[in-house]
Amino acid sequence: MSKRIDFEDVVDELFVGDELDMVAVRAATARHPEHAGAIRAFAAEWLLVEDAEGRESEPDPEQMKRVASLGTSRMMDALWRLQNEDPFQRLTPQDRRRVAKEVGIDSRILLKFERSLIEPDTIPASFKSKLAVALHVPAGVIQARANAGPRWARSTRYKADETPTAVRESFTDAIQTSALDDDLKRYWLKEAEG
Repeated sequence: MSKRIDFEDVVDELFVGDELDMVAVRAATARHPEHAGAIRAFAAEWLLVEDAEGRESEPDPEQMKRVASLGTSRMMDALWRLQNEDPFQRLTPQDRRRVAKEVGIDSRILLKFERSLIEPDTIPASFKSKLAVALHVPAGVIQARANAGPRWARSTRYKADETPTAVRESFTDAIQTSALDDDLKRYWLKEAEG
């Protein structure tokens, strides 16, 4: 079993004397991928503070390129995590019920959306917006999920010679066949009309 290394211990590896060493920064991000984002952020901030304190009379163009590269890399890491995040993966059954209640749907509709079994062009913007708020994720994550291909549950087993094809239904059909009360059905059907 490997020993977990604290970020503070990694910071010591980044310096040669009193100077931040960019080769050491790259090596540390490779050796400690769990701290890669924090290492890049620390190095970028260190270089910016060093420049702001006037330790260098003129900004070094190479150093500025490295700072920009580190900042860009950190932003790209964050965007990748955000785009590839599955907002449903971390939900407990209680969280799923809470989200469904906040949005004003039942658990079956939430499950159909999660598995991309609802035609994306039939889903009202208000639904996606409410779902994004309930899941605490950007609307783009919800839109990406809506546009994704249908997903099978991980536990799905089948005995057919070929993989079965998931059939998508319209948002209206999902609402009409749901166990929602009549008022919520009317509300969502009106939203779906547009």
